[in-house]
Amino acid sequence: MDRVSNDRSPFLFILMVFLLSIPFYWFNDRSVLPKSFHLYAPTFIFATIIPVSLANLFLYRERGWDGISELWRNVFDPKRIRNKLWYIPIFLLMPATMLATYFLMPLIGKSIRDPQFPILMVPVLFAVFFVLAIGE
Repeated sequence: MDRVSNDRSPFLFILMVFLLSIPFYWFNDRSVLPKSFHLYAPTFIFATIIPVSLANLFLYRERGWDGISELWRNVFDPKRIRNKLWYIPIFLLMPATMLATYFLMPLIGKSIRDPQFPILMVPVLFAVFFVLAIGE
């Protein structure tokens, strides 16, 4: 049986996310990845775990471990996407945006640097960005 609290406050959740994010933006000029990755990752990428951490905390206070397990089951539930056409924008929106940026940058006078991207980092970065996306 779901016990849902009547005193849920989206304002409190948003306020807590904002307040807990401030230290991450304060130290924004520091990179958290080694230079060998050839990628700049500012400190505030860790702020992406704040919303999901607070959601876990609030759900635990409201419904215990059942609420947390239900939240995480919903994250990895492809059956919730009833119309399979939604997979097209899910998987192609970001590559299409990057491709459009690649072709539009020279038109507005910006140069495109040669990519320095080790192909073996693709699975690692996929896992990292997937986890960060869950946090959002």
